[in-house]
Amino acid sequence: MSRYENHLFRNELPIIFHYDHVDKEGKGCLSNWHENIEFLYCTVGEGRAIINSKPVEMKPGSLIVINSGDIHYTVADTKEIEYYCLIVYTDFLKEFGIDVENIHFTEDVTDSSGCDLFQKIVIELDNRLPYYTAMVRGEIISFVAYLCRNYISEKQSPGNDDMIKKGMIYIREHFQECINVESVASHAGFSRFYFSRQFKSITGMTVMEYVQFLRCRHARDLLLSGNCSVSKAAMECGFSDLSYFTKVFKWQFGVLPSEVARMKAVHTIRTD
Repeated sequence: MSRYENHLFRNELPIIFHYDHVDKEGKGCLSNWHENIEFLYCTVGEGRAIINSKPVEMKPGSLIVINSGDIHYTVADTKEIEYYCLIVYTDFLKEFGIDVENIHFTEDVTDSSGCDLFQKIVIELDNRLPYYTAMVRGEIISFVAYLCRNYISEKQSPGNDDMIKKGMIYIREHFQECINVESVASHAGFSRFYFSRQFKSITGMTVMEYVQFLRCRHARDLLLSGNCSVSKAAMECGFSDLSYFTKVFKWQFGVLPSEVARMKAVHTIRTD
């Protein structure tokens, strides 16, 4: 099965690392999955990581494991939740005999030793002292090896995950076209009602909310490129009604598409 989210890793480190946040309205947070293992370390606020429709509590000090292939997204219960996100390249771990595609870890790491090992990775990546890349590689292997010794659990039955992933892939490939719930459900091989209910349960969004999010995100990328007008971006992303596009875009990102285009234009003028 194709992976929904492809990752690009830099040569010096086989990871993606960043500090992220989600507000209570959940704008900007999209369900996804990938073959690489992911870790979330909460620093501010309270919320949940929804992993294959299972909620896992997040609060300051919480360390969450998102296993290979798990559909996931985060939800804030307070005004905002902030966390470190670390994604580790599967092939790097395989070099040390750790095949995370065929290992299932418990979703939450609850002991101080495991959290301390993860914090060492964060400190190295934040400070970037000499030879930090070598230190990070070693710390990651130590941390994941620790999980292998203490947090391996039985993998749960995939349930409806494959059906939902099939639908998500179809939406990703066709969101710029005329697409509706019936066509997505038909592609997945299930009735409209059953597919819609399961899709909402696992991803936290309706089918059409998911479609509109992908359309708006693509439109934002087009506007930020500086080579596309608002009306052209709307049309290329599957919106036939410009006013409706503007309304949906504003709800998703908190700004009008014209503001994004204007900000890009000003930045271009200042940097040319």
